[in-house]
Amino acid sequence: MKPYPKYKNSGVEWLGEVPETWDVKKIKYLANLQSGYAFKSDTFTEVGIPIVRIGDINPIIDWDQCKRIPDHIEIAEEFQIRKNDTLIALSGATTGKTTFIEDDPEYSYINQRVAKVSFENKLLYYVLASDIVQKLITLTAGGSAQDNISNTQIENIDIALSEDPSEQTAIANYLDRKTAEIDGLIAGKERLIELYEEEKTAVINQAVTKGLDPDTPMKPSGIDWLGDIPAHWEVKRLKYLKRAERPQPNIPNEMSRFFCIMKNHHKFQKIQKRATHEKTYRKVFRSGQEFTQRI
Repeated sequence: MKPYPKYKNSGVEWLGEVPETWDVKKIKYLANLQSGYAFKSDTFTEVGIPIVRIGDINPIIDWDQCKRIPDHIEIAEEFQIRKNDTLIALSGATTGKTTFIEDDPEYSYINQRVAKVSFENKLLYYVLASDIVQKLITLTAGGSAQDNISNTQIENIDIALSEDPSEQTAIANYLDRKTAEIDGLIAGKERLIELYEEEKTAVINQAVTKGLDPDTPMKPSGIDWLGDIPAHWEVKRLKYLKRAERPQPNIPNEMSRFFCIMKNHHKFQKIQKRATHEKTYRKVFRSGQEFTQRI
Protein backbone atom coordinates (compact mmCIF):
# COMPACT_ATOMS: atom_id res chain seq x y z
CA MET A 1 0.00 0.00 0.00
CA LYS A 2 1.14 3.53 -0.72
CA PRO A 3 1.90 5.83 2.24
CA TYR A 4 -0.72 8.42 3.14
CA PRO A 5 -0.03 12.08 2.20
CA LYS A 6 -0.04 13.31 5.81
CA TYR A 7 0.19 11.83 9.28
CA LYS A 8 -0.66 13.18 12.73
CA ASN A 9 0.17 12.37 16.32
CA SER A 10 -2.39 9.89 17.61
CA GLY A 11 -2.06 11.11 21.20
CA VAL A 12 -1.54 7.48 22.26
CA GLU A 13 2.06 6.72 23.19
CA TRP A 14 2.21 3.13 21.92
CA LEU A 15 0.28 3.98 18.75
CA GLY A 16 2.45 6.84 17.49
CA GLU A 17 1.53 8.65 14.28
CA VAL A 18 -1.53 7.70 12.20
CA PRO A 19 -2.94 8.89 8.87
CA GLU A 20 -4.34 12.39 9.15
CA THR A 21 -7.84 11.35 8.08
CA TRP A 22 -8.11 8.53 10.65
CA ASP A 23 -9.74 8.83 14.04
CA VAL A 24 -8.50 7.40 17.32
CA LYS A 25 -11.30 5.84 19.33
CA LYS A 26 -11.82 3.23 21.98
CA ILE A 27 -13.09 -0.11 20.75
CA LYS A 28 -16.33 0.31 22.72
CA TYR A 29 -17.30 3.20 20.42
CA LEU A 30 -16.69 1.16 17.28
CA ALA A 31 -17.91 -2.37 17.96
CA ASN A 32 -20.13 -4.48 20.19
CA LEU A 33 -18.38 -6.81 22.62
CA GLN A 34 -20.12 -9.72 24.33
CA SER A 35 -18.58 -12.26 26.71
CA GLY A 36 -19.71 -15.87 26.73
CA TYR A 37 -22.35 -17.81 28.61
CA ALA A 38 -21.39 -19.88 31.67
CA PHE A 39 -22.40 -23.32 30.43
CA LYS A 40 -22.33 -26.12 33.00
CA SER A 41 -19.98 -28.92 32.04
CA ASP A 42 -22.58 -31.57 32.89
CA THR A 43 -24.79 -30.27 30.06
CA PHE A 44 -22.16 -31.03 27.38
CA THR A 45 -22.98 -33.88 25.00
CA GLU A 46 -21.49 -35.47 21.88
CA VAL A 47 -24.24 -34.16 19.58
CA GLY A 48 -26.20 -30.94 19.45
CA ILE A 49 -25.22 -27.25 19.31
CA PRO A 50 -21.44 -26.58 19.34
CA ILE A 51 -19.96 -24.44 22.12
CA VAL A 52 -16.70 -22.56 21.44
CA ARG A 53 -14.39 -22.64 24.46
CA ILE A 54 -10.98 -21.00 24.93
CA GLY A 55 -9.20 -24.12 23.67
CA ASP A 56 -11.21 -24.06 20.45
CA ILE A 57 -9.92 -20.64 19.39
CA ASN A 58 -7.59 -21.39 16.47
CA PRO A 59 -7.07 -19.78 13.05
CA ILE A 60 -9.78 -22.15 11.82
CA ILE A 61 -12.21 -23.54 14.39
CA ASP A 62 -12.56 -27.32 14.26
CA TRP A 63 -16.28 -27.59 14.91
CA ASP A 64 -16.03 -31.38 15.25
CA GLN A 65 -13.83 -30.93 18.34
CA CYS A 66 -16.20 -28.53 20.09
CA LYS A 67 -18.28 -29.60 23.05
CA ARG A 68 -22.02 -29.53 22.41
CA ILE A 69 -25.28 -28.99 24.24
CA PRO A 70 -28.67 -30.56 23.48
CA ASP A 71 -30.78 -28.75 20.91
CA HIS A 72 -33.65 -28.19 23.34
CA ILE A 73 -31.62 -25.94 25.69
CA GLU A 74 -32.56 -22.31 25.08
CA ILE A 75 -29.76 -19.72 25.21
CA ALA A 76 -30.09 -15.96 24.67
CA GLU A 77 -29.26 -14.74 21.16
CA GLU A 78 -26.46 -12.41 22.29
CA PHE A 79 -24.24 -15.45 22.90
CA GLN A 80 -24.71 -16.78 19.35
CA ILE A 81 -21.73 -16.65 16.94
CA ARG A 82 -22.31 -14.91 13.62
CA LYS A 83 -20.44 -14.05 10.43
CA ASN A 84 -17.77 -11.30 10.83
CA ASP A 85 -17.47 -11.90 14.57
CA THR A 86 -13.97 -11.88 16.06
CA LEU A 87 -13.60 -14.31 18.97
CA ILE A 88 -11.01 -13.59 21.63
CA ALA A 89 -9.78 -15.59 24.64
CA LEU A 90 -10.09 -13.74 27.95
CA SER A 91 -8.19 -16.10 30.28
CA GLY A 92 -5.27 -18.47 30.58
CA ALA A 93 -2.07 -18.93 28.62
CA THR A 94 -3.81 -18.02 25.36
CA THR A 95 -5.30 -14.74 26.61
CA GLY A 96 -5.76 -12.43 23.63
CA LYS A 97 -5.72 -15.21 21.05
CA THR A 98 -8.19 -14.39 18.28
CA THR A 99 -10.01 -15.98 15.38
CA PHE A 100 -12.31 -14.56 12.74
CA ILE A 101 -15.63 -16.06 11.64
CA GLU A 102 -15.26 -15.75 7.87
CA ASP A 103 -18.49 -17.37 6.73
CA ASP A 104 -21.88 -18.07 8.21
CA PRO A 105 -21.00 -20.52 10.98
CA GLU A 106 -22.84 -23.53 12.23
CA TYR A 107 -25.46 -22.52 14.78
CA SER A 108 -23.23 -22.14 17.85
CA TYR A 109 -22.51 -20.22 21.06
CA ILE A 110 -19.52 -18.84 22.96
CA ASN A 111 -18.58 -20.24 26.36
CA GLN A 112 -17.57 -18.16 29.40
CA ARG A 113 -14.18 -16.39 29.17
CA VAL A 114 -14.57 -16.19 25.40
CA ALA A 115 -15.73 -12.86 23.99
CA LYS A 116 -17.02 -11.96 20.56
CA VAL A 117 -16.41 -8.57 18.98
CA SER A 118 -18.97 -7.75 16.31
CA PHE A 119 -17.87 -5.41 13.51
CA GLU A 120 -19.01 -4.98 9.93
CA ASN A 121 -15.78 -6.19 8.29
CA LYS A 122 -12.52 -8.03 9.03
CA LEU A 123 -10.37 -4.98 9.77
CA LEU A 124 -11.01 -4.97 13.51
CA TYR A 125 -9.87 -8.61 13.65
CA TYR A 126 -6.54 -7.61 12.07
CA VAL A 127 -6.22 -4.78 14.59
CA LEU A 128 -6.82 -7.10 17.56
CA ALA A 129 -4.52 -9.77 16.12
CA SER A 130 -1.71 -7.28 15.40
CA ASP A 131 1.53 -7.66 17.31
CA ILE A 132 1.28 -4.26 18.98
CA VAL A 133 -2.24 -4.86 20.35
CA GLN A 134 -1.37 -8.41 21.40
CA LYS A 135 1.56 -7.05 23.43
CA LEU A 136 -0.75 -4.47 25.02
CA ILE A 137 -3.21 -7.24 25.95
CA THR A 138 -0.38 -9.31 27.46
CA LEU A 139 0.74 -6.38 29.60
CA THR A 140 -2.82 -5.62 30.66
CA ALA A 141 -3.68 -9.24 31.48
CA GLY A 142 -0.61 -9.98 33.62
CA GLY A 143 -0.15 -9.55 37.34
CA SER A 144 -1.98 -12.59 38.72
CA ALA A 145 -1.47 -16.35 38.90
CA GLN A 146 -3.48 -16.72 35.69
CA ASP A 147 -3.66 -14.14 32.93
CA ASN A 148 -7.07 -12.51 32.63
CA ILE A 149 -8.48 -9.60 30.73
CA SER A 150 -11.97 -8.17 31.10
CA ASN A 151 -14.47 -6.93 28.56
CA THR A 152 -13.98 -3.41 29.91
CA GLN A 153 -10.21 -3.55 29.42
CA ILE A 154 -10.64 -4.62 25.81
CA GLU A 155 -13.34 -2.02 25.18
CA ASN A 156 -11.02 0.72 26.46
CA ILE A 157 -8.18 -0.09 24.05
CA ASP A 158 -7.53 2.92 21.80
CA ILE A 159 -7.19 2.12 18.09
CA ALA A 160 -6.83 4.21 14.94
CA LEU A 161 -9.32 3.56 12.17
CA SER A 162 -10.64 5.23 9.06
CA GLU A 163 -14.33 6.08 9.34
CA ASP A 164 -14.80 5.30 5.64
CA PRO A 165 -16.23 1.74 5.40
CA SER A 166 -14.88 1.34 1.85
CA GLU A 167 -11.36 2.20 3.04
CA GLN A 168 -11.72 -0.25 5.94
CA THR A 169 -12.77 -2.99 3.53
CA ALA A 170 -9.92 -2.15 1.15
CA ILE A 171 -7.35 -2.46 3.95
CA ALA A 172 -8.87 -5.74 5.15
CA ASN A 173 -8.86 -7.15 1.59
CA TYR A 174 -5.25 -6.08 1.11
CA LEU A 175 -4.26 -7.86 4.33
CA ASP A 176 -6.17 -10.97 3.21
CA ARG A 177 -4.18 -11.09 -0.03
CA LYS A 178 -0.79 -10.40 1.54
CA THR A 179 -1.22 -12.85 4.43
CA ALA A 180 -2.38 -15.53 1.96
CA GLU A 181 0.75 -14.91 -0.15
CA ILE A 182 3.02 -15.09 2.90
CA ASP A 183 1.27 -18.21 4.20
CA GLY A 184 1.83 -19.81 0.79
CA LEU A 185 5.55 -18.96 0.90
CA ILE A 186 5.83 -20.33 4.43
CA ALA A 187 4.10 -23.56 3.40
CA GLY A 188 6.51 -23.91 0.46
CA LYS A 189 9.54 -23.38 2.71
CA GLU A 190 8.19 -25.85 5.27
CA ARG A 191 7.74 -28.47 2.53
CA LEU A 192 11.30 -27.80 1.32
CA ILE A 193 12.59 -28.29 4.87
CA GLU A 194 10.69 -31.59 5.07
CA LEU A 195 12.33 -32.76 1.82
CA TYR A 196 15.79 -31.81 3.12
CA GLU A 197 15.11 -33.71 6.34
CA GLU A 198 14.06 -36.76 4.32
CA GLU A 199 17.22 -36.48 2.21
CA LYS A 200 19.40 -36.18 5.33
CA THR A 201 17.79 -39.30 6.83
CA ALA A 202 18.31 -41.23 3.59
CA VAL A 203 22.00 -40.20 3.37
CA ILE A 204 22.64 -41.28 6.97
CA ASN A 205 20.82 -44.59 6.48
CA GLN A 206 22.77 -45.30 3.28
CA ALA A 207 26.13 -44.52 4.88
CA VAL A 208 25.64 -46.58 8.04
CA THR A 209 24.10 -49.62 6.33
CA LYS A 210 25.69 -49.70 2.84
CA GLY A 211 28.92 -47.71 3.22
CA LEU A 212 30.25 -44.97 0.97
CA ASP A 213 31.20 -46.95 -2.14
CA PRO A 214 28.12 -47.74 -4.24
CA ASP A 215 30.12 -50.24 -6.33
CA THR A 216 31.32 -52.41 -3.46
CA PRO A 217 30.18 -56.09 -3.52
CA MET A 218 27.25 -56.79 -1.22
CA LYS A 219 26.02 -59.80 0.76
CA PRO A 220 22.86 -60.60 2.70
CA SER A 221 23.08 -59.47 6.32
CA GLY A 222 20.67 -62.13 7.52
CA ILE A 223 18.54 -59.44 9.15
CA ASP A 224 15.30 -58.48 7.43
CA TRP A 225 15.30 -54.79 8.32
CA LEU A 226 19.01 -54.38 7.50
CA GLY A 227 19.04 -56.06 4.06
CA ASP A 228 22.29 -56.35 2.12
CA ILE A 229 25.55 -55.01 3.52
CA PRO A 230 29.08 -54.65 2.06
CA ALA A 231 30.70 -58.09 1.63
CA HIS A 232 33.66 -57.19 3.89
CA TRP A 233 31.42 -56.03 6.77
CA GLU A 234 30.38 -58.21 9.71
CA VAL A 235 27.10 -58.31 11.62
CA LYS A 236 27.53 -58.28 15.41
CA ARG A 237 25.45 -57.42 18.44
CA LEU A 238 26.43 -54.20 20.17
CA LYS A 239 27.50 -56.08 23.30
CA TYR A 240 30.28 -57.79 21.33
CA LEU A 241 31.77 -54.56 20.02
CA LYS A 242 34.91 -53.26 21.73
CA ARG A 243 34.19 -50.56 24.26
CA ALA A 244 35.93 -47.24 23.98
CA GLU A 245 38.62 -46.93 26.65
CA ARG A 246 37.87 -44.29 29.27
CA PRO A 247 40.87 -42.04 30.00
CA GLN A 248 42.39 -42.86 33.41
CA PRO A 249 43.94 -40.31 35.78
CA ASN A 250 47.71 -40.28 36.02
CA ILE A 251 47.89 -42.32 39.23
CA PRO A 252 50.06 -45.44 39.80
CA ASN A 253 47.99 -48.61 39.33
CA GLU A 254 48.98 -50.02 42.71
CA MET A 255 47.48 -47.07 44.52
CA SER A 256 43.98 -47.02 45.97
CA ARG A 257 42.24 -43.85 46.99
CA PHE A 258 39.27 -42.47 48.72
CA PHE A 259 37.85 -39.01 49.11
CA CYS A 260 36.26 -37.22 51.99
CA ILE A 261 34.74 -33.73 51.97
CA MET A 262 34.48 -31.85 55.23
CA LYS A 263 32.74 -28.54 55.78
CA ASN A 264 33.71 -26.04 58.48
CA HIS A 265 32.22 -22.63 59.33
CA HIS A 266 34.78 -20.73 57.25
CA LYS A 267 36.51 -23.27 55.00
CA PHE A 268 36.22 -26.39 52.94
CA GLN A 269 38.76 -29.18 53.11
CA LYS A 270 39.15 -31.90 50.57
CA ILE A 271 41.39 -34.68 51.75
CA GLN A 272 42.73 -37.30 49.36
CA LYS A 273 44.67 -40.18 50.79
CA ARG A 274 46.81 -42.41 48.64
CA ALA A 275 48.19 -45.60 50.07
CA THR A 276 51.14 -47.57 48.69
CA HIS A 277 53.19 -50.32 50.27
CA GLU A 278 55.53 -47.84 51.98
CA LYS A 279 54.15 -44.28 51.69
CA THR A 280 51.01 -42.33 52.41
CA TYR A 281 50.30 -38.88 50.91
CA ARG A 282 47.74 -36.33 51.98
CA LYS A 283 46.57 -33.65 49.58
CA VAL A 284 44.86 -30.69 51.20
CA PHE A 285 42.99 -27.86 49.47
CA ARG A 286 42.24 -24.68 51.43
CA SER A 287 40.77 -21.46 50.04
CA GLY A 288 41.79 -22.32 46.47
CA GLN A 289 45.46 -23.04 47.38
CA GLU A 290 47.07 -26.43 46.99
CA PHE A 291 50.07 -28.02 48.66
CA THR A 292 51.33 -31.59 49.13
CA GLN A 293 52.63 -32.91 52.39
CA ARG A 294 54.39 -36.24 52.96
CA ILE A 295 53.59 -38.05 56.22
